[in-house]
Amino acid sequence: MSGSKFALTLSLCGLLFGCGGQPGDEAPTQGQETPDTQGPTTEDTDRPVSAFATDVIPGPGGASDALFTDDDNLYARDNSADGLAAVAQLNFNGQIFTLWNRTGVGNGPPLNLSFASGTILSVRACIGSGQSLMSCNGWYTVVAR
Repeated sequence: MSGSKFALTLSLCGLLFGCGGQPGDEAPTQGQETPDTQGPTTEDTDRPVSAFATDVIPGPGGASDALFTDDDNLYARDNSADGLAAVAQLNFNGQIFTLWNRTGVGNGPPLNLSFASGTILSVRACIGSGQSLMSCNGWYTVVAR
């Protein structure tokens, strides 16, 4: 598993399930960290992974993210206590599913969907107020796993 995907999985675990603390809570490390310069190997891709992989789609100005997990759950994550809602949208063959998170900072309840493995989808993150979308970033392509 690549370093960035591993870090993303750990971050998602902390956000969704409270494991691992919050960013900035980590204990100081001894010595110097070195960047991972080794690419994925055949051994990495053939090994089963027990943690969920997640696509994170950034929203306007960093105020929100859309998250699409490998169990076909869509989340809208609010990153800013600005009184606006985080919104995640998923486009499947022209049918748009919209998920609003009006619960404040963090992830709102998921929208549980089911797609065949390999299905190509488009996801974007937005911010909104009331029933209106105010701003959205572009569509990102994700593949159902």
